[in-house]
Amino acid sequence: MGTAARAQRLSEATYASTLAHEFNLLEPEDAMKWEVLRPDPQSFDFSQADRIVDFAIAHGMKVRGHTLVWHRQNPPWLAEGHYTAEQLTQILEKHIRTVVGHYRGKVFAWDVINEAFDEPVLGRLRSTLWYDQPGIGAAQKGAAYIERCFRWAHEADPEALLFYNEAEAETMNPKSDAVYAIVQDFRRRGVPLDGVGFEMHIGKLNPDIAPISSNIGRFTALGVRCTSRNWMYRFRWTPKAIQRARI
Repeated sequence: MGTAARAQRLSEATYASTLAHEFNLLEPEDAMKWEVLRPDPQSFDFSQADRIVDFAIAHGMKVRGHTLVWHRQNPPWLAEGHYTAEQLTQILEKHIRTVVGHYRGKVFAWDVINEAFDEPVLGRLRSTLWYDQPGIGAAQKGAAYIERCFRWAHEADPEALLFYNEAEAETMNPKSDAVYAIVQDFRRRGVPLDGVGFEMHIGKLNPDIAPISSNIGRFTALGVRCTSRNWMYRFRWTPKAIQRARI
């Protein structure tokens, strides 16, 4: 059972002891996102992420990296840089290779791409900096930019498991259909994608399980792993809540 963690709170005794006692996997909440890792075009600041990784290793926990590519939480120098597609390709490739390489052998799995698709009813790739604003030269080429990111990550750490993570795709809908088509294509062509993360944004603990189970079933039939990252609105991990989760 894993949870997201903040480096700034590891110095709090109760917070740290709860993480170490109740969980066996940590995922940085923000420390591996561009706005934290990349203060400027030339630099990488691994200090916050390193604290979480070091804490996990010290307590016998696994670490899942989140996330290498996302359309949100990017620093102003990147989001407002007006780069050409060629420049953006170089920036993105360097970022993926450097970050994955820095944690090679320490992070067992990466969310390589996060939420590349638009709203569930549309089932199409989202218009983003990476895809077509200006993108890395793969606009109108389907999932070509996603494929390149997975290949770069795999080359940086061939042993790490590589996941595509998506919100609101845990059940059957146009978005999950579109993700399924990409995973099916990638698996057929040998693109190094190992799993799919279903990020469930839920406000209560009684979702409709049947369609979720059917959806996960069709993905696992392709030979990939499926994981769930649940954001529970208006919900906090109190001692009683942790006990209920464990039961």
